[in-house]
Amino acid sequence: MANTTHAQGVYMQQGAAELVVASGGDITVESGGDINAESGGSITLASGADLTLAAGATFSVNGAAQKSVVGGIHTVTAGEAAAHTLDIVTGLTTLTTFIVMVLDTGNNEITVGADITDTTGTLTVADGGAFAVTENYLVHWFAVGV
Repeated sequence: MANTTHAQGVYMQQGAAELVVASGGDITVESGGDINAESGGSITLASGADLTLAAGATFSVNGAAQKSVVGGIHTVTAGEAAAHTLDIVTGLTTLTTFIVMVLDTGNNEITVGADITDTTGTLTVADGGAFAVTENYLVHWFAVGV
């Protein structure tokens, strides 16, 4: 809840070790500056909060430099369904992690059993178990990597 006793957008909470950024306030880290969370520290985003990386921004995961977070929605074509496989070119060469979710034409999540692999930044979704690549299914995906 915002503290209305302060007019500025960024202030130290009285009686607490807390820096508050009120609605409309900003913290700007200038070129060469850093924000560090020491071992045991954390940065938490509450439900509904956003973390945005501008185009060209970089970050690291477990010390490995990451260049991009990419994603999209792919609609399965008749040719992909006939081939029982589809490839999604992510534009990355190495993936650190990825998530794929397939929805059928009724918007039911049906990914279980799908054979999903990553080869040099290309995600491949293929038939597996009870899952079959089917025309007009929607493949929601995102990938992190370089």
